[in-house]
Amino acid sequence: MRARIQKYLLTGLLVVMPLAVTYLVLRWLFTTLDNILQPLLSPFFGHIPGLGVATGVAVILVAGAVASRTIGQRLIGFLEGLLLRVPVARKIYGTVKQLSDRILRADEDGARGAFKRVVLVEWPRRGLYALGIVTGGSAEGTPGEVLHVFVPGSPNPTAGFTVITTPQEVRPLNLTVEEAFQFVVAYGIALTPAAVSRLLAASAARPMVERIP
Repeated sequence: MRARIQKYLLTGLLVVMPLAVTYLVLRWLFTTLDNILQPLLSPFFGHIPGLGVATGVAVILVAGAVASRTIGQRLIGFLEGLLLRVPVARKIYGTVKQLSDRILRADEDGARGAFKRVVLVEWPRRGLYALGIVTGGSAEGTPGEVLHVFVPGSPNPTAGFTVITTPQEVRPLNLTVEEAFQFVVAYGIALTPAAVSRLLAASAARPMVERIP
């Protein structure tokens, strides 16, 4: 009887825990976004839960529609010019715009986002490997080709670091970016057996080049 209760308890936790965490995260996001615009809207409409989120989505849609037209692009260019003349705003706006363009804008081949492919980086010492995500670099095949590789931290990916290396110093990994982030956030637990097999195959492969001792 005791073993059966323990089994039911563990099974129940496996079912309830993901649902509870998902609910708490979504609730936190909803409340945070809603509270940003609620102080501006409350004097006119009163406190209506969700009004801040709905207004924010509407503003984003309108901004996207305006920016898709020629006159809208000219208007945005004019406003950007004004912002870039303000010393403090220039730094903040320029950095955020560059980051958002890298993450959200589609490339010539249709790929969207700065995170392109997953690789293995030999770190912190020889024989140990960390997951890295290629975010950029010089043109492929050019002399002195380099890669910009972001190595996310675990369990907080934003606590990682960025390295500049050559293609010969990394190992291509047959994992998606989503699988790589799942691996990092969940301490290597949340990976399918097929993904684990691909990861082990890459880490066991011979180095792409022989290093000089």
